[in-house]
Amino acid sequence: MTRRPLRIGNYSGYLGDRPTALAEVLAGDPLDVIFGDHLAEVTLAALTSARRRDPGSAWVPCAVELLRPQLRALVERGTRLVTDAGGFSPAGLAAALRQAAREDGVPLSVAHVEGDDVLDRWRELCHLEDGTPLEQPPLAANAYLGGWGIDAALEAGADVVVCGRVTDASMVVGPAAWWHAWERDDLERLAGAVVAGHLLECGPHVTGGNFSGFTALGDLTLPGFRSGELADDGSVVVTKHAGSGGAVTVDTDGAAAVRGAEPGPPQPRRDGGAVGRPARAGGPGPGAGLGRRGPARATDHEGGGLARHRVVGTVFPDRAGAGGEVRARAGAGPA
Repeated sequence: MTRRPLRIGNYSGYLGDRPTALAEVLAGDPLDVIFGDHLAEVTLAALTSARRRDPGSAWVPCAVELLRPQLRALVERGTRLVTDAGGFSPAGLAAALRQAAREDGVPLSVAHVEGDDVLDRWRELCHLEDGTPLEQPPLAANAYLGGWGIDAALEAGADVVVCGRVTDASMVVGPAAWWHAWERDDLERLAGAVVAGHLLECGPHVTGGNFSGFTALGDLTLPGFRSGELADDGSVVVTKHAGSGGAVTVDTDGAAAVRGAEPGPPQPRRDGGAVGRPARAGGPGPGAGLGRRGPARATDHEGGGLARHRVVGTVFPDRAGAGGEVRARAGAGPA
């Protein structure tokens, strides 16, 4: 049976987005999943010094302070959260959030996805320009993971999923695959979710903050954050929260889509390629009410290349009574 569309929204497009955004999004129209993108190559470069000091705490510095005040609201609203703020230490950030939830008496489950860090395999890497091997280890080496680790974590019951380096769009692809019970060969649907991910992941950049025609969009003092209704066929209606600033138009969506495109021949993607998938701009306002959570389904490994994911440490501190731990591990996969 086809489910209603997944309602998913963004609360951060980069590390410097406004810190009030998560509270704004949770106070806005009802969403099934919210996600925040905090990482960029420059962010990982900045985190290398923290990694040298303490590898276990090399996550985005403001992550706990940003998320902790909203953990109870997540549970009360039945909204799942996905973030890549784990940086070099998704396990460390997940542990810190579990500790915060316990201290605050919030019955929250947290999982983290790991496997993107391939620094210990640096000898297998080469210079992109000429293909010659690296002469010395780089400061960091991270592979982009796809959305299947996120899918597995949500399937295992996580309220919060902490990632390291995943593709930006994967934070939409993973929840969509979980919600609609897609399989790995549902390529048309996955391609649609990739498009949706690129339209949604840049926060207020795509409601006018990074749009050449911004002078025609009215007050952009506090441009709104994007949300979308992602259907089982992979099509998406893009909107934003009612009453928020900025605009969602064919032009703002088109500019965001072009920004996410790359010149040259199609390149392989972790979750599928995307060409000409249906997307539609819709006005702001509340959509369908929240339904039940997505169905459980089996997930194995991230296939191919250097990277493979592992989903570990999903914890139910209060629901399990004595604080039991449920571990979901993805298969190792090919090297």
